[in-house]
Amino acid sequence: MQKIQKIVIVLFVAGFALFATLHEASAIKFPWKRNADKQKYMEADLHFGEENYGAALPLYLELYQRDSSNANLAYKIGLSMLNIQNRKHDAEAYLLKASGRVNNNYREASLKERNAPPIAYYYYGQAAHLNMHFDLAIQAFEAYKAFVPEADTRLKADVDLRITQCNNGKILTASPVNVVIENIGKGINSEFPEYAPVLSADERTLIFTTRRPTNTGGQVDPRDGMYFEDIYQSTRDEEGKWSAATPIGNNINTAGHEATIGLSVDGQQLFIYKDDQGDGNVYSSNQMGSNWAAPMKMTESINSKGWEPSACVSPDGNTLYFTSTREGGLGGRDIWKAVKLPNGQWSKPLNVGAPINTPYDEDAPSIQADGVTLYYASNGAKSMGGFDILVSSFSEETATWLDPMNIGYPVNTTDDDLYYIPTADNAHAYYSSAESPNGVGEKDICFLTFPDRQQKTLTVLSGEITSIFGGVPQGTSITVTDVETGELVGTYQPNSATGRYVIILPPGKNYSISYEAEDFLYQSDNINITDSTDYQMINRPVELEPLKVGQKIVVRNIFFDSGKSVLKPESKAELDKLVTLMKKYPKLVIEIAGHTDASGSDELNQRLSEQRAISVANYLIENGIEKERLKTIGFGEKKPIAINNNPNGTPNKQGMALNRRFEFTILSIDGKFADIVQPIDVPEKLKNK
Repeated sequence: MQKIQKIVIVLFVAGFALFATLHEASAIKFPWKRNADKQKYMEADLHFGEENYGAALPLYLELYQRDSSNANLAYKIGLSMLNIQNRKHDAEAYLLKASGRVNNNYREASLKERNAPPIAYYYYGQAAHLNMHFDLAIQAFEAYKAFVPEADTRLKADVDLRITQCNNGKILTASPVNVVIENIGKGINSEFPEYAPVLSADERTLIFTTRRPTNTGGQVDPRDGMYFEDIYQSTRDEEGKWSAATPIGNNINTAGHEATIGLSVDGQQLFIYKDDQGDGNVYSSNQMGSNWAAPMKMTESINSKGWEPSACVSPDGNTLYFTSTREGGLGGRDIWKAVKLPNGQWSKPLNVGAPINTPYDEDAPSIQADGVTLYYASNGAKSMGGFDILVSSFSEETATWLDPMNIGYPVNTTDDDLYYIPTADNAHAYYSSAESPNGVGEKDICFLTFPDRQQKTLTVLSGEITSIFGGVPQGTSITVTDVETGELVGTYQPNSATGRYVIILPPGKNYSISYEAEDFLYQSDNINITDSTDYQMINRPVELEPLKVGQKIVVRNIFFDSGKSVLKPESKAELDKLVTLMKKYPKLVIEIAGHTDASGSDELNQRLSEQRAISVANYLIENGIEKERLKTIGFGEKKPIAINNNPNGTPNKQGMALNRRFEFTILSIDGKFADIVQPIDVPEKLKNK
């Protein structure tokens, strides 16, 4: 093999003129012996000139069977194959043959032409590069440079870029990353292309683009002979099994092209690409219960007179990253960003700048769940060929993006690699590939596992909110507050049909979570991840109960120093929610019950729980609540809801934290009091079966 490579290299560097001269001496004045062949060649050339390579290729191949020494045919066959996705790897052999018989006086329109044009070197370099024959590709590109005019700096730069990418490929393939690539299976993949997957942060919803004969309208795109794009979806159950993919619905899919490009972390806002008469634009659709609303074209802040082929939204929903060819970029497609204004509209876009954007094309941004890690595709100087997936992080200290890195081979290949969607923990990812193991079709969606990659230190909070009567209460929302600062982190709405919600909680904060609905008693939760160094998924199903006498709110976001009864400032956010509730219902009367863990003496814990309950009542009174509407009581450590100690006698910190709580019990709603019957705890062995 090494001898063959050396021979080919010599031919590229010094022998192309000899081939051309020898061929001219032996050229046949009229290559087609039959009029039928002549007509076939002219028909093929017509398709070739219109870039309809799928129609041209079989005609050229038929002629080549009768005239395999024709370098012009070999050139056109090879170039046609390069432009057909499932044939591009076959182009190398034909273009190698064509590059051996190059003539600088090539006559493209002549039926008598049997030589190949000098650009055959260039296309052979592409084909060899695609097949990872990097040294042969470099030699082909170097040979082609001899034909490029000195004044054509743009073409010389393009050839030099391809040589750089070949050298990148040699480095990256020599040190492949440790990754396990699994085909996601036939329930989602088919014999037709599946690509551009998008994923909710809890990994329960997967939406993707496919080109199947069952598409809406059943039409074939004449430009590439493939079915029009439609959007499909799948859901994953508790056991990790994906459901059979189904069309997302006629509100989104039409007889034209629709393609997935982005999805919010909770899976309720989908970003779609639609080709509007060649002016590609970003659309968005919101999930309305079980259905998706008709996609709406995004504003002129996002869409321009240029081309906007992709977009994604940050985990908090406040920043949109998108691709555009609009004026003001660094070159080709650039990544831009817009932020959500207080009125809910998007700001004027800002180019994210270097080092993310380059004079080449950048596309398919995907902001990671941590909000600062950006994956995207580039076909520039860091690629090993075509588009490669790069990654960069935003430094808050310097307010700049760090130098991007290629995520490596075999995730990246010499072909185009786009739409890489990492999971929230960053240890896995979904993407589409034409080279996947156990491939089902032309492009398949795959699941990647990186055994050596450290998980992100963040928390994914998810669950379902329902009422005790079933269904989802109207107007349900989740409010997340920073306990330390009292600042609102965000307000979120669950799916109106299922109650499903997904929220990303970055580490380093103590969070107060409130689940609320109109005329229902809110529930409170506390998630303290100030010292978290792990990735975690927390499932919090919530069942809301209507306001009625006897109902309780269990609260854990009221804070005191150990052994003291003076409220800490971090308690304000939680108590203000209770103030708001009591002002909304002016006849509401509550009992404030304090509970402690079992550390300390019974007498101390009893007194401490009573004093703390009084401190809470005083805060409510100071904020406009009549003291007649408040009753205080302390139970000390008498009513634990969790264990205080482990079986070996050591303290159980999690259990003790659950026991340190306040319970607000409704005594009256309308000024009328009723007897409150407390449930009696019956031992399991004594319960009536």
